[in-house]
Formats: sequence, C-alpha cells, structure tokens
Amino acid sequence: MRDRMKQQHRVTQMLYDLEKPVIAAVAGPAFGVGFNIALLADVILAAPSARFCQAYARVAIVPDGGGLYLLSRVVGTQRAKAMFMTQNMGIVHAIHEEAALEAEASALATRLAEGPTRAFGLGKAMLNRGMDCDFATYLEIEATAEAFIMQTEDHREAVTSFKEKRKPRFSGT
Repeated sequence: MRDRMKQQHRVTQMLYDLEKPVIAAVAGPAFGVGFNIALLADVILAAPSARFCQAYARVAIVPDGGGLYLLSRVVGTQRAKAMFMTQNMGIVHAIHEEAALEAEASALATRLAEGPTRAFGLGKAMLNRGMDCDFATYLEIEATAEAFIMQTEDHREAVTSFKEKRKPRFSGT
C-alpha cells in the first residue's frame, strides 16, 4: 500500500509544482483522490452534475493524494476540518452547463496561456512556498522573485503596452 501511495505522490507532486496554470473541469463525481486532484488545480470549474466528496472519515481513514494539506490551503484550517468531518464540500470557482464546461475550461486555459506565464508560474511557486515559511522568509522569497521577474521580456512588454494603451502580447520569456 505504501509503495502505491508513493507512486501516486509523484504525480501529485508533479501537478503541485507545475509552473503552468492548472484548470480542473469537473462533470460528474470527483470523489476521494479525484476530489484531491481537483484541489491541485488553480481554478476549478464545474458542471451542475459535478459532485465533490471526501468520504474518507466514513470509512475511518484519512484522505490520500495530499488531500488535507491541499484542502486546508484552499479553504483554511478550520473549514478544512469541518469539511473533512462532515463531507460538506464547497470549492468550485464557477459552474457552467455540462455542454459548455469543456469550452469554458478551454477558453480560460487560452486566456491564461496568453497571459504572463512566467509571472503565473513564479506566483504559484511563491504561494505554495509561502504556506510553509514564516513572514520574514516569505519576504526574502518575494524580493528574489520580484528582482527576477522584473528582468523578463514579459514585464518589459507589460510596461510598454500600458504606456501605448494596448493589450500586451506576452511571450513567456
């Protein structure tokens, strides 16, 4: 069992560390580890048919796939405890009709892909790291990140497009 969990954790860690925006488009049930995979996403879109459940407590086990770690960061520790114990979930960013869900997720992915992807990736890493350090350490991470990101082509393009009053064309560099 432990070896199977370690294999699952490699995929979970890969999604958690991914520098690109991750969108979960959920139609139907997202139970157990499926729910926890949705928690790895930066944005969760859902169809009305989507159902989220962590029934682990009902079978006297704890969530896998980093579930409690992720849930507490998505909703806060107190709410995560209540959600775990009561199975009362509520984590969706937007609800779209099932027929439109894939198109909505694709449109959001396109919008994000056209955005400042270096800044998105660095921001995700900062948010993830910021949950595990004190404020002074976070401020050091922030200073390093700002110094780096302000040297990117995307930042220069953002400043130029602002001055020229036009939509920026980001390159991811």
